[in-house]
Amino acid sequence: MPIAFVMKKLFKSPYFIVLLITSLVSCKKTATIIPSPAPQPTPVLSEAKQLTAYGFSKNDNPTLSTDVAATIDETNKTIKATLPYGTDLSALRANFTIAAKATLKIGSVVQVSGTTANNFGQALTLTVIAENGTTQNYTATIGLAQPPAGGSDIVIKREEFAAGPPVQTVPILTADYTYNSSNLLSSYKDNYGTYLFDYDANGLLKTQIVKDNNGNTSNTFTYTLNAAKQVIIIAGTYGQTQENFTYGNAGELTKYTKSYYGVVKDTYEFTNDSKGRVKTAKYTNSNDAAGTYTLYSYEYYDAIYDPDPMIGVFIRPGVLYGIEPSTRKAYALKGYSSQKYDNNGAIGSQTVRAYAYTTNANGYITSLPDGYGGALYKYTFK
Repeated sequence: MPIAFVMKKLFKSPYFIVLLITSLVSCKKTATIIPSPAPQPTPVLSEAKQLTAYGFSKNDNPTLSTDVAATIDETNKTIKATLPYGTDLSALRANFTIAAKATLKIGSVVQVSGTTANNFGQALTLTVIAENGTTQNYTATIGLAQPPAGGSDIVIKREEFAAGPPVQTVPILTADYTYNSSNLLSSYKDNYGTYLFDYDANGLLKTQIVKDNNGNTSNTFTYTLNAAKQVIIIAGTYGQTQENFTYGNAGELTKYTKSYYGVVKDTYEFTNDSKGRVKTAKYTNSNDAAGTYTLYSYEYYDAIYDPDPMIGVFIRPGVLYGIEPSTRKAYALKGYSSQKYDNNGAIGSQTVRAYAYTTNANGYITSLPDGYGGALYKYTFK
């Protein structure tokens, strides 16, 4: 039977047509549907920037005798701590806790708890930076405790004698010291009168009242301190005096002026040694001819200390010279020289002094021998 005839018959059959359509449909590919990705939420960065703990561990700080936890005032954003007397503040490593994902900086330096060293001889600004970049500043003020009560470092009397020979046993000046319950100097009384000292609740010096031997007030001094608890201004009522103290970045004394009735009379400009103690002092008096000044040079003992509590109340600039800013230790003067100059050079001869003291077991001066078996002055301790 011819093929054309057969094919003609097939195409006319309804069964063949159904089979053909089914075959074509079954050969068609199935389309793959890929779902669109779900939208991702925008990350929310933390804005937490709290400082929750701050302190100093003796394990991280060799000069620290005990662990000290600072007090954080979250309302005023302050950090305060008092470390044991004699602690070196110049390179302390703080331990701290801050909010999760936050960073702590002092200046541009990122802080690592227990590792990063800072000079706490003056107030520092700590900045906590949240994950989202917002910041919160805290002011850290770290101080030193007063010397321990009792013991052999608290002076209660100073006696001064004329130089021998013969050995002088009757003092030409006697000074008595008293202290408050915090071992802060509260009074100093000598042959000429009495000095009374008043402090605020934090132990910072506020006023000094001077009374003569009849009990009359002859002068009142008001103190202004900076954040590092250093005196920057002493204003006196008698003569309307004002003493100004200027300090360097490490807390070292760099300049002192004293004015009377608004006119500066005395000016000292200082350089300092590696401990921040005054090395040289250039003194200018406004009454002298222009270009005239006196240059003082100082040298200190490194293991002998001056116990005179008048150092702590800034009774005169000279007693500040041996203070190491970071520890507040007052090193004893080993010697000094002075020379006056004008525009033509040195005037007169140079003055040179050297000092050799007797000390107690703690290295504090007990007396200054006069070289003839007596003493120019001596201290009595508690």
